Order: sequence, then structure tokens, then C-alpha cells
Amino acid sequence: MSDPPQDTSDSTAPAPTVPRTLTARQEHRLADALETRFLDLTRAFKKRTTPTTTVPTLAAYLSAARPLLSLILLTPPSSSAQRTAHLLRYTSDTLSAVLGYAPTADALPPLLEWAGVLDRGWLAVLRGARWDSAAGEGVLEDVGVAGVSGTERIRLRSLLVGGTARIEEWLARLPASASSQAEQTDVEAALQALGLRERFEGLFERTLGELGVGEPQVEMTALLRPDEMLRFGDEDASGVVLGVFEDEEDEEDLEEVGMGD
Repeated sequence: MSDPPQDTSDSTAPAPTVPRTLTARQEHRLADALETRFLDLTRAFKKRTTPTTTVPTLAAYLSAARPLLSLILLTPPSSSAQRTAHLLRYTSDTLSAVLGYAPTADALPPLLEWAGVLDRGWLAVLRGARWDSAAGEGVLEDVGVAGVSGTERIRLRSLLVGGTARIEEWLARLPASASSQAEQTDVEAALQALGLRERFEGLFERTLGELGVGEPQVEMTALLRPDEMLRFGDEDASGVVLGVFEDEEDEEDLEEVGMGD
């Protein structure tokens, strides 16, 4: 986590290869891998105030959480129920964890970058799109997949609307020095001073628009900035992806879905 962000312009690492359809064995192993990562992230968060913690700051926590997000998004749309359930859990867990850290000016840009990836990821899931790790967005394909249920949409909207409101309250705890105003609770002034007001006002706007809250999102064309691509890209989860989908045990399974030699 201490390594600096990589430059995407010179990156030649191949994107993780994921089958379009998972076998029952692959889905089971994926569920196991995700559960392990959820538990590891939860344990790390609970130890955030200990001397040996690996996530002492919000930026460190979000960095630790990004491979799990990548792995969930790379789940193919054909496994929609699994992808949606895991992403709902991830959204709930991480939004709650954010509030467990003290807000600082340095923590806000990483938070916005992470929220932007989660927003694009949810837009892809809601549309039954495959996650394109190179573009950082969903890709619609002419393949019929199960959609996100009405109950899941209601839960997601509640998570994002409630989470956004709690983040606004959390931002009121920003140190007064982060703002040009004297009042510590003047959130708008603090964000304006940091040049982040508009970005926070648009938090999760793509997903909420798709859910009917605010302006609907017509096109899925917004890409990550180049400096965000690797910092929150799927290469962080590539080792896990390959282990879940492409190891020797599943050679016969991969041949069934067209992934074998």
C-alpha cells in the first residue's frame, strides 16, 4: 500500500481473462475467494487503531478495499445474482467503514476516486453489462442476463442516499484549517476551498440517475482519468481472477466455456 500509483501510459500488463459464463465449480470458488477478502478487509478495519494496523488511514483502507471491488465487478453478467449480492454487501461495508475514520483534506480525493469507480461499477451491474477493466466502465453485449431485482434496487438506493447523507454529516467534522471559513461545520466552504465541492455534489450520480433519483444516465461513456486507471484498476485483482477462473483444476470447465487451449 505504500507503493506510489503506477503510470498507466507504460503499462503492458494484460487484463484479467474472465469466462463469459461460470461453471458451478467456478462460482463456488469465486464465492470462497470473495468471502475470504471480505473477512480480511473487516478484520483490517477493526484493527485500524492498533499499532500493527495495515489501514491506519482512510486512503489506506480504500487502497486495501479496491482489489475486492475489482474482483466483484469482473464477475460475468451471467452470474448476475452473485455479482449483485456481493456488490451490495461491499457497498454497505465500505460506506460504513468510511465513517469510521476522521475526515481530513488528504483523504477526500482518494474517497472521490473510489466512489467514482463504485458508481461506474454499479451502473454496469444495473445494466447487465460486462466490466471492461481497460476502459473502466461497463460494456453492453447482446446476451440476455438476469437483471437486478426491484428489491435490490430499493436496497441500493437506500444505501446510496443514506450513505451520501451520512458522508455529508461526516464532512462536517473536517478540521477548520481545511476551510477558509472559521466555522468547522461549514461543509460547503471547506469543500469549495479544497476545490472538491462539485465532485461531492455529484456523488454516485450515475447510479442514482439510473435508479430514478436525479437525472437519468443515458450513455455509459464516462471513463476514469488515466491517473485513476491503475490506482483502482482490475490489475490489482488479476492474480485472484486467474486463480479463481483459470487454474489447472478447471481445465475441463474452461474448455466447456471456450476458455481452454
